[in-house]
Amino acid sequence: MRPLGVTLTAIYEFLRAGVYLLLGLGVVSVGGLLSKLMPDSPQGATMSRLTSGAGHLIGILFLLYAALPIALGIGLLLLKNWARILTIVLSALAFLVSLRSLLGVHHRPMISLAGLLHLAIVIYLLLPGTTRAFTARSTSQAA
Repeated sequence: MRPLGVTLTAIYEFLRAGVYLLLGLGVVSVGGLLSKLMPDSPQGATMSRLTSGAGHLIGILFLLYAALPIALGIGLLLLKNWARILTIVLSALAFLVSLRSLLGVHHRPMISLAGLLHLAIVIYLLLPGTTRAFTARSTSQAA
């Protein structure tokens, strides 16, 4: 049986993926809109192509990056150990990125809250009971 905390972590990953999908679609849309608003002068045409191209590239990168939390969420729901390990690594990195905010250097409440959430995820996924749920699943499938 899957622990509740693993399910909640998977839901969090799906929510993160949704944010990246929305960001990607928004950047693609805004990039296209900005290119339409550029003047019709030769310099404007060049800037229009650059803006549109950069907007599409950044938007597509966001859309591609959204695949990672989706894969992690599915892997966590299926109790795949690779998903647990990768979630630990990425959450630890996210916590390290938020340390400046947590230490008050550049205090941003939402970044601090997200950092603490990532720390809680790392600690939870490293607990013996949680680790056992993932390893019990992999050994039962091997048998």
